[in-house]
Amino acid sequence: MKKAKINKFSTLILLIILFSFSAVNIFGKDCFPTSPNPELIINGNFELGFKYFKTTYDSSFIKFPKNVKITSNPYNEYYTFDSCADPLTPNGKFLIVNGNDIFDGLHIVWEQEVNVIPNNFYEFKYMYCNIDARVDTNKNLPIIQVSFNEEFFDTVFVPKETCQWITRSFIWYSGKNNKLIIRFRDLQLKYFGNDFALDEISLRSLCSIQACAGQNQEICSGDTIVLGDISNNSAIQGFKPYKFKWTPIEGLDNPYSPNPLAFPNKTTTYLLEVTDSLGCIATDSVTVTVHFRPLARITLNKNLPICPCDSITLSATEGLKYFWSTGDTVSSISVKETGYYSLRVQSHFGCIDTTGIWVEVYQVSTTLKFDTITANIGEKITLPLRLVSEKNHFICNYDSFTVIISYNPTVLFPMNFKPVLNDGTTEKIVISGRSIYKILDTLLFFVTLGNDTSSIVTIESFQWNCDKVTLQTINGKVVIKDICKEGGNRLFDLQNKPLILKILNVTSEEIEINFNAIERGLTKVKIVNYMGREVLVGLNNYIEAGNYYLKLDRKLLGTGIYFLILETPSMNLVEKLILLN
Repeated sequence: MKKAKINKFSTLILLIILFSFSAVNIFGKDCFPTSPNPELIINGNFELGFKYFKTTYDSSFIKFPKNVKITSNPYNEYYTFDSCADPLTPNGKFLIVNGNDIFDGLHIVWEQEVNVIPNNFYEFKYMYCNIDARVDTNKNLPIIQVSFNEEFFDTVFVPKETCQWITRSFIWYSGKNNKLIIRFRDLQLKYFGNDFALDEISLRSLCSIQACAGQNQEICSGDTIVLGDISNNSAIQGFKPYKFKWTPIEGLDNPYSPNPLAFPNKTTTYLLEVTDSLGCIATDSVTVTVHFRPLARITLNKNLPICPCDSITLSATEGLKYFWSTGDTVSSISVKETGYYSLRVQSHFGCIDTTGIWVEVYQVSTTLKFDTITANIGEKITLPLRLVSEKNHFICNYDSFTVIISYNPTVLFPMNFKPVLNDGTTEKIVISGRSIYKILDTLLFFVTLGNDTSSIVTIESFQWNCDKVTLQTINGKVVIKDICKEGGNRLFDLQNKPLILKILNVTSEEIEINFNAIERGLTKVKIVNYMGREVLVGLNNYIEAGNYYLKLDRKLLGTGIYFLILETPSMNLVEKLILLN
């Protein structure tokens, strides 16, 4: 941040100048040319009268010793003075002095205190002249002494010529001083002829160099920035070449560079000191605010790996901005796939930290199997569905399943599950259950004489309560024993389809159907609606094997979709029936 090294003055005019300088700096311009160095002496031309300086002389009666007067013509004040004029300003004012006749070191003609900048060069000027018109008879010429901070700086012997203004000019180095008291004394100890005038007392800094440390900056911990005003090489004005020094040196790559690289680990104010070839020194400072980076950390709500169809919650540190590789910008996300999930967290200032985590999902597989068995016609059999091998299945505790099983309904008649579909060739059963054992469920069948000597028991589909489990199925088979084909005691014709269910004709009055029974037993013909509710029974009796025709009352049924079902001791058949007006 720019620190102006301009002296503070007590006058309103210079306060306005200082305010103007500060106002420009507020708007962010750190390094800019300045106007010529301001005058540090206030009212050095005496145009403001007896203001802003001190004197131990009296101002009542100029004709007496140790008296002073501000005038534009000494003759108007006392007749023995010459008619002198202001050396620079027409009709301007200046200080006239009726000298001291006793030098005791206490009496001061003129004194003013100003603020100065240490280690700077200043130009000091003043003008003087003799005003005593009787110098030919009064030969006691004034002796003017100038002191800086009580050290004698200059002594002049005023010549006898009147109204001849003489300029004195000196270069003064401030050293360690930050204040300067300038005093004018009269060393002449005689009264007559000891009269003189002072005007245009001036003190200006010769040093115009400006240090330009740049604007305050904010960085994240671990970042690097360039200090100083790059466009102006961190200094302007003054006399080149410049020498640079940055302090503290911690966190800088080169403290003697105009634009060092800075990488502080905490908030630091750097002071820039620039010295020009004249020896003038200017300083400026810049504060680098270091914002600590957020800690990117991921916490889990459960252990890894996770099971398929499960999810895990990844949570980041609270109170920040979040950017996940999934595209989410919230503090917590749920994931369920194997992969690397990266997280970038950002503080409110914009500092960033990153991390990531690998999420592993168990590979789960199962092998399901029905056995192959032999059975006699009329025998009740048990057919278990076995879990014969698994990987991570029990770790993930998948205990809920749905399986669809198909079989030949002319050979196998289910006893503990109701079929859901029969297309005339195969019949299907849907089983839903829960099991944590290797035998998931058991099917009970009644073996009947059908259209084949065996039936494949097929696992049409299987679904655990997770669809990401790798499945392998092994179908089972029921083989009927002791079947005698043509030429034996029992006949079994593999070429014909002995069980038939047909819808022959549908009118507004009746529904004509045909079915063929292959065995004696309880046979039922019924119609159910699409909800599975029985709405009409056409037959429910014991019948002999043979071909049958049956008429059902159509008037009992309204418009809609129905199913015609034939139930025999050994199998069921279903036909879809659509009735329209």
